[in-house]
Amino acid sequence: MELVVQLFLAVVVFGVTLSGGSLVWPKVTHAPRPQLLQEVHDTVVKTPIGSQAAQVLGVTDDKNVQPINLGEIANNAWSGIKNEAQKRAQIILMSQVTAQLTNQYDKLPKDQQKTLQEIICHSSPSGVVK
Repeated sequence: MELVVQLFLAVVVFGVTLSGGSLVWPKVTHAPRPQLLQEVHDTVVKTPIGSQAAQVLGVTDDKNVQPINLGEIANNAWSGIKNEAQKRAQIILMSQVTAQLTNQYDKLPKDQQKTLQEIICHSSPSGVVK
């Protein structure tokens, strides 16, 4: 019984993938659809779900579809990942520096801690740190 369910799910996933691929083909490449994919496309767009999917994807008219620039998308994704990694690295570095400074401050004798506090927190009469 479990094998039948797995087989059914595999057929459903294959059908959805094939149908979706037939719809998004012009967004991915300028090349014409292969014959099998064209036949699947022609069948899919005649169904209400396929027609709606084509409208949502913007592929109702193959002649006016502009292919997606996959290189640009990959470059933008890489830039975003790189920027986030840099921000995260800065946060980690600042946390480590702060932890090290705090640790070193805590190891100082009390009179040196007091002197350091006065140097860092030297305030003007209004209480604003200089």
